[in-house]
Amino acid sequence: MKKLLIMMLSLFCMGNGFAQKNVPLHPFLLVKINFNYSIPLEGAKSQVNSLQNMTKINMNDNEWKVIGRSQSLLKGDTLIVLAKLDQANSETAKMKFLIIDLIKEENIIMETKINLHYNKQEKLSIKKHGRQLQLSVLTTRDKAE
Repeated sequence: MKKLLIMMLSLFCMGNGFAQKNVPLHPFLLVKINFNYSIPLEGAKSQVNSLQNMTKINMNDNEWKVIGRSQSLLKGDTLIVLAKLDQANSETAKMKFLIIDLIKEENIIMETKINLHYNKQEKLSIKKHGRQLQLSVLTTRDKAE
């Protein structure tokens, strides 16, 4: 089931893209994520998965890109974080994040959108099915290709 979902996700990510407006001269963004995801366990306990990653995103490409993956050794769950640049200009960028939680019982998909100001850390929290997501994103424009 997990392999099928990952294969379908890969095909989805290879879909057609649309041209973006207001793209600055430097066509890459450096995106640094700090990701904490708490998973409730039996009783009052919870497990926290942490993920830190830095990736470079081409501003002319608005396809989904895998920017992080975490696997829980305790339960065998797999967490995949994807990002897609929605819009960018000289001062801000809009990004969508897709968090896919492949768990044994059911699969949980969370999608969110963040307005990012360059060189400023943005944070957000989401709760779904008892699981809590905390995402902080720092975006800077890359001067070199």
